[in-house]
Amino acid sequence: MDDGKFRLRMFGKKTRTAREIKKDEVNINELIGINDYSMANEMFPDPFITCCFIDDTRIFINLFHNYSLTHYHFVWDYKKRRVIGKTVPGKVKHTAVNHVIKDCNNKNFPYKCFYNDEKN
Repeated sequence: MDDGKFRLRMFGKKTRTAREIKKDEVNINELIGINDYSMANEMFPDPFITCCFIDDTRIFINLFHNYSLTHYHFVWDYKKRRVIGKTVPGKVKHTAVNHVIKDCNNKNFPYKCFYNDEKN
């Protein structure tokens, strides 16, 4: 995260130019329709966004948008360059799941959130 801007950046063994990196980067804010009002807490080591590979092409991404107290999680297929999963109505533009967290404050964050293949 950089000044409220959530991004997914893929990398490998081959060196790329800044232009190639930018072209491949995923703008999460734009993808799920959130603003850049989240602010990281200084001196707090845990991130507001985490991800893990599910398989060779799918990545489970979860983040906490602290301005709206909303937790988002979704699966990104980096080969197809799209979110996969069920569509959720509301303010999310694509196919991500969002949950407003009750009884929390803007210092919450996605912590130990894992993808469960059985429960999708």
